[in-house]
Formats: sequence, structure tokens, C-alpha cells
Amino acid sequence: MLLDLGRLGAAVLAPLAAAVAVYRAESPRSSPLANWLGLTIAGELGVAFPLFALSVGVQGFTHWPYYHAAPAFALPALAVAILAAKEHFRRLRGKGSFARRAGYSCLGLAALVAVALIPWILGAPLPFGGGWFGQEITFAGDVHSYGWVVLPFALAMEVEAWLLMGWPPRTARPWGAILAILDIMASAGVAVLILGAVLVLPSSRWNSYHAAKLERAALRAQAEALDAPRRRALAEIVAGHAPRLLQDRCSAETTPESWRQWQRFTKAPKDWDELVRLESQWSFQKAVDVLRSVMATTGGTLAGPRRCAIFASLDDRNWVSPWPAKDILVAPEEARRRVRAWVDLAAWEVDATLIVSRENLSFSVQGKTTFGNLEGTLWVWSYREQAFVCAAEVSVPHAGMQSGFTDRQAPTVRDSIRMRALAQAVGNLRTIERQP
Repeated sequence: MLLDLGRLGAAVLAPLAAAVAVYRAESPRSSPLANWLGLTIAGELGVAFPLFALSVGVQGFTHWPYYHAAPAFALPALAVAILAAKEHFRRLRGKGSFARRAGYSCLGLAALVAVALIPWILGAPLPFGGGWFGQEITFAGDVHSYGWVVLPFALAMEVEAWLLMGWPPRTARPWGAILAILDIMASAGVAVLILGAVLVLPSSRWNSYHAAKLERAALRAQAEALDAPRRRALAEIVAGHAPRLLQDRCSAETTPESWRQWQRFTKAPKDWDELVRLESQWSFQKAVDVLRSVMATTGGTLAGPRRCAIFASLDDRNWVSPWPAKDILVAPEEARRRVRAWVDLAAWEVDATLIVSRENLSFSVQGKTTFGNLEGTLWVWSYREQAFVCAAEVSVPHAGMQSGFTDRQAPTVRDSIRMRALAQAVGNLRTIERQP
């Protein structure tokens, strides 16, 4: 922490110290703005960057053996900073010249840092085999982390190099033109090296984010194929070709144990506090989807609980919880393994869809709520049998609540009615007539 605080302090004080040095230089001052910029970069390079290298070495001591070499960059950075600062002080006194050696030292240091950090973006070394420790992580192949370190540093070194080298005067012909070409080629080479790494990495097999994205796409395609028969059967039901309900009760093995716990939601809440308490319990239920038959017949999507529970885990959002210390590198293979572990397609057995045939909205008048009513049928689908196996007709009557609600709270009130319908249906599931 002390090293980090020192680095931040140096980064802030460097431009101020450079401004003081330029102000106190003897008049007439030669190119004060250019020399202030050069001294600022030299100060950052000579103080802030070595402290950054030392902090990387200290923090990497327990995780990344590769970064034990980071403090070695402090000495060449300090040497280049001293070389550049001396040249700018000479120029302020009107005695400076074209310091090509110092300029090439800046370009060489930029290239050295960019190359030294390439193993970081390629995912090497891989600490602990990319294991999971419950923290936020730095993914192997994280081009953003690489860019935040390398791009600003390289840009500063490019600017410092050209401030020191300058443009050869016309009197230096013909060698002046050759030197200018060499300078441009050296600067362009460093830029191509860094930008090439940044541009090539996103689609590289070493990029953990890219590997996870490919794995999610493959699993999404498998889930779509497994879910297609259910969607086709739902479309037939909505079109009016529903199987007939029988009198035999649905066997307990057909539905998960967690479904039977939903029966506690059958009663309407008495006030808003009770409704909020119930919402905290039913809002996590993802094994049932609600489908309005009117919407389905007019082109509505037949998205189901499988889509809600599985596909939501396969999107392209950041799929780890935030953590201040991003200090564990995860390999691409580990990223693929985690995606597979989170979405176990084979373990998914059943889900259900509530097809709503009639639903009246709730309303609030003078601090009192009148719940709407709902009618529909709950259909239970077995992925093992690839067919609907049970169903239950539901009818939730009007009810009242002492508290009122606002427009923002209306979805919660609507969901409370639907959850009452699901609770009623789960307790009254019947077998259905199978097609021969």
C-alpha cells in the first residue's frame, strides 16, 4: 500500500515539479512547454514507474513467480529518466542538442515493457493451475489490463523520444533524411508491436474471455436443440390442440421437491410488508415460465424456464462477482470448465409453463388494493421423456389488501397473483392423456 500511495503521489507531483523547474530556469527559456512536458514524463518515468514495478514485484510474490523480475525494470527506467531530464535541463539553458541516444533508449524501454508483459496477456504463467479461490480474478488474455499498463507507458515514451530526438536540421543532409527515416521506423516498430498485441489478442485462443464465449455459444446451441420439442408442443397447445386432463394425480417423482414448497404461497397477502416478504422468496423461482396465450397466437416468443435459467447464465456479461483485489490469473481451459460446471444440461429434468387464458389487472384506490383474477393451465414438461406429463387448471379469484401500490410496484403485485396460481396448480397436478 505504501508503494501504491507513493506511486500516486509521484504521478501527481511530477508535473508540478517540472513546472517549478521550468519557471526557475534562467531567461530566456528555450521551448518551455516542450521541456515542461519532457521533464514531467521523465519524473513519472524516474519515480512513479519504478514504484509501480516494485509494487508489482511485491504483490506478485505470492501469486506470480514471473513477476519477481518486475523490480529489475526500476533501474533502467531510472537511468533513462535521468538521461532525459539532464537533456531537458540543458535545453532550458539553451545548450541542448538532438539527443538521439536518449530517444532510442525511451523507445527501447517501451518495447521491453511491452514484450515483458506479453506472457501476461498470453496466460503464462498460470498460477495454481488456474484454480478458483472465490475471488474476482484477472483472466488470462485480458487485453484491457494489458492495454491500461502498456498503452499509456508506450505513448509517453514515444512522446519523450521525439522530444529528445527532434527533427534533423536541413544542414544535416543527406544524413539527416536517413536519420529521420530511421527514427520514424523505430517509433513505428514500437507502435506496431504494442498495437499488434492488443488487436490480435481478443480473438486468440489464449484469451479466457474468448474461450468462455465460444463455450457459451456451444452450450447455447445444445440447449436450443433440447428445448425445441417443448416449444413445438407449447405452440400446439396454444393453437387449441391441448391434451385432455385425467383424474389421476401426478406422481411425486415427476416434480422436484422444491415445487412442493411453493404451496405456501396460495394465500393472498394482507398488506404490502407481507407481499414484499413473499416476493423475496418467489423471485428466485426460475423453473416456471408464464405465457399469455393471446400473445403466443400473435407471434409472442415461446421462451420457457429453461431459457430463463440456462440461457441467462450463458450470456456475454461479466460472469464473476466484483472484488477489489484482481490477483488470480485464470487459464482459458479453466474458463471453459467453469462454464460447463455452471450449466449442467444433463441434470435438467423438468420445467413448467403457465399458459394464462384470462388475466385482469389489479388496481389501488384510497390506499386499498384489489387484486385481479387469473385463469389458465400449468403444463409440466419432462426433458427425459420429451413430452408433457402433467397439467393443472388454475383459477385465482379477486382478493383485497389494505395497502396501496404505485406504478413501479405493479409488477410485484402482478407476480404475486401468478405465484398464487402456480402454488394452486402444483398442489393439483393431474396426469394427461398421451398421444398413441
